[in-house]
Amino acid sequence: NFREVNFAHITGKIGQPFTFSHSQEEKRFYKSVIDVPRYSGVEDHIPIIADSDKLPANQNLEGQFIELRGRFCSFAKYTEDRKKTVERYIFVQELKIDNNEENMESSIGTNEIFLDGKLRFDPIYRRTPKGRIIAEFTLLSKRRNHPDRIPCVAWGENAMTLSQLSAKTRIQICGRLQSREYQKKTENRPPEKRVAYEVSVMRVRVGEKILG
Repeated sequence: NFREVNFAHITGKIGQPFTFSHSQEEKRFYKSVIDVPRYSGVEDHIPIIADSDKLPANQNLEGQFIELRGRFCSFAKYTEDRKKTVERYIFVQELKIDNNEENMESSIGTNEIFLDGKLRFDPIYRRTPKGRIIAEFTLLSKRRNHPDRIPCVAWGENAMTLSQLSAKTRIQICGRLQSREYQKKTENRPPEKRVAYEVSVMRVRVGEKILG
């Protein structure tokens, strides 16, 4: 039985001070970045947005430990020259902040995300130069009248499973949210360093084809 899910659970360190993001319905929201270590020693840097009511008042929170639960969201906006950009972040629903790691419920490095949605396009299936099998796809996760567009990547058997699917197929996945730096090439300009956020798939479950 499928049910709509978009749930992230992450424990790490606050990597930069909270700064004002936006106001909505008389509420103020602040953004920061959470540093989450992998087993390999590499860190993922995950952007978050939280309601000011959930944050401690008058504190410098950078470097403190944080555990949060929320939803992975995407938001499209346009620059002054009318170029479309997409911001992705975890919208925090619950959080705990403490300067003592032992007070966290889950260990530092916890990074899990559960999603239910439909494939936006047919997955792109290929092999890397080293011969690894990979499938890249975008999952549409419904949020009221706005679907969040979530980039995902799968490897090995999961990639082979996804390679057999087509757009609008409904799937459920669980994995980890990761950050990745890349160089964006533009005409007549030097390459720009950017950060992509994507879900690395650990498990996948296939549902029905969604029409419309």
